[in-house]
Amino acid sequence: MYAFKIEMKRIDPKISDNTKQKLENRIYEIWNQDINFDDYQDSDTHKSLWRKIVRSIYKHEALVFTKVAAVLIILITSSVLLYNQFTVIEEYYVFNNESTPKTVALNDGSEVILNRNSSLYYTDKKDREVTLKGEAFFKIVKDSIHPFKVKTDSLNVMVYGTQFNVYAYQYTNEINVSLFSGKVAIQMENGIEEYIVPNEEFVYNFQNAQHTKKPFNHEATATWRNSKIVCENESLEELLQKLENYYNVSFSYNSSDLKDQVITGVFDIDKDLSRIFKVIEFSQNIKFNSIQANEYKVTVE
Repeated sequence: MYAFKIEMKRIDPKISDNTKQKLENRIYEIWNQDINFDDYQDSDTHKSLWRKIVRSIYKHEALVFTKVAAVLIILITSSVLLYNQFTVIEEYYVFNNESTPKTVALNDGSEVILNRNSSLYYTDKKDREVTLKGEAFFKIVKDSIHPFKVKTDSLNVMVYGTQFNVYAYQYTNEINVSLFSGKVAIQMENGIEEYIVPNEEFVYNFQNAQHTKKPFNHEATATWRNSKIVCENESLEELLQKLENYYNVSFSYNSSDLKDQVITGVFDIDKDLSRIFKVIEFSQNIKFNSIQANEYKVTVE
């Protein structure tokens, strides 16, 4: 029996306080099961018995570990389900119906300047994702691990830290992404991904589902942040489309009458629309006539 107690001391460090008594009882049970203590001094018998004891210990420890692991899995799963059930995600919807741009500060420190008649949707989740309808200028805080995503009706813009302008009004023929600094990826609905570099503009046309990349004029693209439209040999149709988007009005006209009309100038869009009409009428041989509220007919004189 002396040898037995020595072996117990050898395995004692393996036994936790909570299970020590159960393991000791199991060892005594195995020990007394089929042992002739007169033969215990035999080396082979000693090894055989000891292997039997150790196997029993490991089997018991594995069973205990399995039970503990199962309990932990249940607790973790329950915690996740409870967190998802009771965690409220704050949603934010910003619509700029004012005559001047609106600045929106995001949770990650990024800044969005929202043009008039434009909207921005986002949540307080840490996914750095917004949905834009209209036009906005983005100043995105750099984060190499978590990209920032701008979702529009037809494409997504992925960035890590940069400044860029997105023109994506709902009823226009094109979406424009103009990059001022950094690098962005454009993800289109057909799965194609394009990259643009600073001073480059990505233009996607809804009518023919084609896209192009070209240089752009920084001042003409982003001066709306100062409530101005800058035109430099811009087609009159393009200017009218911007006025439709910014003032939430509509123009009816014969496209063939305006296709060769270009205009250069600076227009204050924080002023009444009638003042812009007067400037255009003075420089072009056209006339604006009100049909009904927010609808105008454009004719060439």
